[in-house]
Amino acid sequence: MSRRWTCAIRAASGLLLASTLLGCSAAVAPAPPPALPTSSPSANATLAAAAATPLAQAATAIALPAPTLPAVISEAAEQAPPPPGSTDAPLPTARDLARGTIAALLKVKSARLLATLSNGHRTDLIYVAPDRATLVEQDATNREVARYVIIGDTGYQNLPSLGGNWTQTRHPDFRKQAQVFRALQVALATGKPRPVEADAEVEVVEWQGRPAFRATFDYSASPELEELGLMRTAQGNSVTVTVDPTTWLPLHSREETQGYVTEVDFVEFDEPRTIEPPIP
Repeated sequence: MSRRWTCAIRAASGLLLASTLLGCSAAVAPAPPPALPTSSPSANATLAAAAATPLAQAATAIALPAPTLPAVISEAAEQAPPPPGSTDAPLPTARDLARGTIAALLKVKSARLLATLSNGHRTDLIYVAPDRATLVEQDATNREVARYVIIGDTGYQNLPSLGGNWTQTRHPDFRKQAQVFRALQVALATGKPRPVEADAEVEVVEWQGRPAFRATFDYSASPELEELGLMRTAQGNSVTVTVDPTTWLPLHSREETQGYVTEVDFVEFDEPRTIEPPIP
């Protein structure tokens, strides 16, 4: 795979969803490559439409075994408490919030994520479990930079700057990159909660007119992130998540690593979608 390919869909591989993407940007310093989703749903509605097809179309790729789940994630999910249902006291601990979010993301069948990268680019990502993803990237002027599709171990790439034709590549790492929540789950499972007050690690905030929980976790390099191709330093990495108290699902995340910031809006979960190959 080319370096562009690897970075681009690694972004789709999501660390924090965000981070996943950011993983690229931090590694290729001058110009952080593509990443996940993009910022404003309204501005990017057409991107999602182009990236995913209605559920009515049948999948054509051969089904592969379910992706392997790292022990750190499965153990956290097993200890997850049920969502509290509201933001009324008492507040959950940051660790319970992390475990709940990890477990909730394991059950997601489809999702749409919009991200804003530190280089000003925006991405719109569609995910369909267990190993399909599409990503459309725009630069700061809203010019389309690239489209990517992953279906199992096959990756498709379309770069307008190179003629706008689809190319196809097979590689086992594409399945890892399609696990768009994996990096975020690892960061939450291994990270250390950052106190917001002397006696609290979780705070109640308002997100788009509704109450939500927010917590920040400092995390470092780990074998699980390296497995995704995300190299991190021992310090200077953090992710802040805003989650729905009724489901534990994330509403927003902000990841910072080595001075790069990626913000992700989780705008849709479990809508009927499927992703098909863009070329035969």
